[in-house]
Amino acid sequence: MLPQTSFGKSPKPWCDWRTVEIGGLDTTPRAMLAAIVGAGMRVTGNAQVLLDKVRFAKNRKTLNLVLVTGPLLGVSTYEKVFEAAKMQGLSLCPAEVGPVLRQRYKDQPHSEWDVIAMKPISDFYGTPYLFTLSHKDYRPSLDTWFRYPGSKWSSKNNFIFVLSD
Repeated sequence: MLPQTSFGKSPKPWCDWRTVEIGGLDTTPRAMLAAIVGAGMRVTGNAQVLLDKVRFAKNRKTLNLVLVTGPLLGVSTYEKVFEAAKMQGLSLCPAEVGPVLRQRYKDQPHSEWDVIAMKPISDFYGTPYLFTLSHKDYRPSLDTWFRYPGSKWSSKNNFIFVLSD
């Protein structure tokens, strides 16, 4: 259970959530797509476009991920979310966390929607997107969310960050 305080008012306003290992495999975007779909999960068209731009790390690295819910953040735009997280010792996720986590997060509750806090990746129109993990329409999905400057977050959003060393 997460503490019931605002982000920035508690020394730890997040939930230590999962550990994920990235890199160390000869993974390509197409191989990752096949693994996700092979696990019975969905990858949206926009997520496929972003996935094609992800470069998977060659060296293995273990990341400690934290989950921060929208209401705990106390700020209203994505930029402020990321600024507040950085002040609390959290870092953005490498982009590959989205597809790797989608493949491994099989027990995601129905209707949950998690935003991967990451540097946006632009589609072929130049629109900046973030990966999201959602569980809707009876199966988990790797999806995307556009991130224009000043975009507001929903109080239903969860954000996934890396706990900095």
